[in-house]
Amino acid sequence: MSGPVYYGGPNCCWGYESIAPRDLVPYAVEVDQHTGDGSFAVFETPSLDTDRSSLFFPAVVRTPGAGGNLWSSEVRLGRGDDDQAAATVEATFRGVIGDTWRTVVWTQPLASGDGVRFDPARAAIFHSGLPDAGQSVVGTLSVKPDLVRYRSLFGEVRVISAIGATGATGASVGGIPAGRWASSKAIVAGLSDDEALRSNLALANPGLEGGPTVTLDVSLVRGADAQVIGSAGVTLAPGERWQVEVRDLVSGGAAAGESYAVVRNTAATGRFVAYGVVHERSSGDGADRPMTGVE
Repeated sequence: MSGPVYYGGPNCCWGYESIAPRDLVPYAVEVDQHTGDGSFAVFETPSLDTDRSSLFFPAVVRTPGAGGNLWSSEVRLGRGDDDQAAATVEATFRGVIGDTWRTVVWTQPLASGDGVRFDPARAAIFHSGLPDAGQSVVGTLSVKPDLVRYRSLFGEVRVISAIGATGATGASVGGIPAGRWASSKAIVAGLSDDEALRSNLALANPGLEGGPTVTLDVSLVRGADAQVIGSAGVTLAPGERWQVEVRDLVSGGAAAGESYAVVRNTAATGRFVAYGVVHERSSGDGADRPMTGVE
């Protein structure tokens, strides 16, 4: 099968590659020349049956972290050239700016075949009409294209640190199209918690404003024997996100070791997304763990 592929690097490139059984699947590693930090991006062949009417980014942050680092986000969007009339996307931030929950909507130029990268926290502050005084920002971002085709829109959000010689890249999380949001169950595998590594688990409700709240049951399962070692209950309104270090799910804060999370929607309606990030304790470098087993 031959099809368009997207690379979430600095130029948000498109190309055509052969993706067939037993083929090698191309990937790219972007390395920061100053720190040596790297980010990993796999070329993706779009699925023709996936709903791409909107794209959801579950992590928009600008907030202090451990060691005095300021964590911030960078969104990268790339658009297919399937419709030359495409010109813009609608971006919707939902979350907390400073101490106040806000919904901020703006139009972002993005023509057919183009790519763009921007700081979503700074953009949300600007389009809200607030002065940028360095206030904390924590929330989510939904992106809706003006025209929807099968290639439509692809992208990622990178959470990066502005201070420190290492750990600057943080982690990258791919934008999640509407057709891949979970309704009843999702699994986040490959979580690690020991002396060298720590993991965070994050959940978000990507639903439209005024849509249903989701009630989620989280089970942390030990990989060695499939025993449940931690749990939590989470309720999220549309646009809300929740994040926890997996060690905090275990009674007494004991090390979780190698584990995975099973997330179930106990409500009759609503959809959700989930992901994990595994960090190296010494540097802060991270790698994402996307959700699988989606139902």
